[in-house]
Amino acid sequence: IYIDNPGGEVKITGNLTGRGVFVVTGNLRISGSLNYEGLFYVLGTLTMTGGGGNALNIDGGSMINDIVTLKGSVNLEYDSQLLQDISYESSSSALLTWKRF
Repeated sequence: IYIDNPGGEVKITGNLTGRGVFVVTGNLRISGSLNYEGLFYVLGTLTMTGGGGNALNIDGGSMINDIVTLKGSVNLEYDSQLLQDISYESSSSALLTWKRF
């Protein structure tokens, strides 16, 4: 997943489950429930808020360019074998939006 939003903030709420590489060129704010296997790469700040029965889980790795704020039930686990496995998986890209300048 690639979200091109430099200087802006992307908010994700609700339930998110996925696997692969997740890149955001701006800031990312996540709340709700997250189960993600792979690499999270945020070029801005990352704010993760988990609470109650909603845990935020990233297994694999994360790279954040700026400030990281973690609140509530948040689990970040580095797993080099998982990252290697994901790098060998075949994947395809799909254009979801187009922005013309």
